[in-house]
Amino acid sequence: PRGRLAALVLGTLVSYVVVFAALANVRWDDRLHRTVQDRFWQQAVLLAAALMGVGLREIVERVGRAGRILGPAVALGAAAAMGAAHFAAADHRGLTFFRDYGRAILEPLPPRTILLITSDEAVGAVRHLQQVEGLRPDVRVLPTGQITRPWFRPQAARLGIALPAGDAFTARAFLDANVPQAPVFVVTHRLREVLAKE
Repeated sequence: PRGRLAALVLGTLVSYVVVFAALANVRWDDRLHRTVQDRFWQQAVLLAAALMGVGLREIVERVGRAGRILGPAVALGAAAAMGAAHFAAADHRGLTFFRDYGRAILEPLPPRTILLITSDEAVGAVRHLQQVEGLRPDVRVLPTGQITRPWFRPQAARLGIALPAGDAFTARAFLDANVPQAPVFVVTHRLREVLAKE
């Protein structure tokens, strides 16, 4: 049964990697595209870790009594070695680019602004500053891909944002419904464009 489970996990891993990579349609020569896709590899890493656990268990069983010491030592040693090998790449202390990016978006806005955002990196930077650091909680942030979804209507009502009637509406209808009560700002640029200018 363990061999079948390992084969299933391995097949799932290969399918995930091949299918996801094909559907992602990412340009591998573009560093930003690769970085954006990095976050989706956690599922593949989880499957690979499960396979490593199965392999380690097999080794421990074949070694015999020494496996009781060898198994934990190999597991902890491999984790420590990977941590040491990749520490420099994972150490982001002192890097404030995303914080600065989010501050540049939030700080100049008038009170109670409705902020429409079109990119994941802007949403992440702004939401982090609002929810973790408590900066400008008065700004109401709306990812543009969510505002026409039916499930978003109750959230918009809690935020005091008027959504026009219907499943789909125009930007003009949204502005007409909200501008009389609050200023509306839009972040349309993507981080890639910001980086290209530096």
